[in-house]
Amino acid sequence: MHWPLFSLFLPSPPILRFWIINYQDLNFFVKQFYIELSLFLGSLAMQRWQWWLLSA
Repeated sequence: MHWPLFSLFLPSPPILRFWIINYQDLNFFVKQFYIELSLFLGSLAMQRWQWWLLSA
């Protein structure tokens, strides 16, 4: 996960290739994280809404 920082200071070709691969992995990880976070927050909001609907 620290390869992108190293590639900024040492832009040699093999490290740059690693940086491109890890950038794609990082992008995928961020997308997965946002999807799971939005699903979690959505289910939490749905539970709150059901609780409010039942308690009304």
